[in-house]
Amino acid sequence: MKRVSTILGLLVLSGAPLAHAAVELACTQTGNAKVESIVLRKEKTWTSAAGGWLTSDKGKWVQKSIEGLVLQNTAGKELGMVKGLIFDKAIKGAVHVFRFDAGGNTGSCVVNTTDL
Repeated sequence: MKRVSTILGLLVLSGAPLAHAAVELACTQTGNAKVESIVLRKEKTWTSAAGGWLTSDKGKWVQKSIEGLVLQNTAGKELGMVKGLIFDKAIKGAVHVFRFDAGGNTGSCVVNTTDL
């Protein structure tokens, strides 16, 4: 468990990163009301239900430092990035911008749970 303290009114987390086994995201595209549920696993794989708006229903993910988390299909093609999401530090309820590579479309992803 992390120790929480405040410094000058800022929330500061200290200690080792959280060790999530998986993180579930609920993602939407701008102009599309359909929610895509994406489960990220600590083994750096992801899955979503078939028939969603993502062009793949499984693949790999890559952490790009603090920039965000990149989703790739099984062949390694980049599908998009969840901006600012750091897998080990994901917080339930946090909202992140989802940027699609093709066409530059955007959307959002909410962290539904880190308790899978």
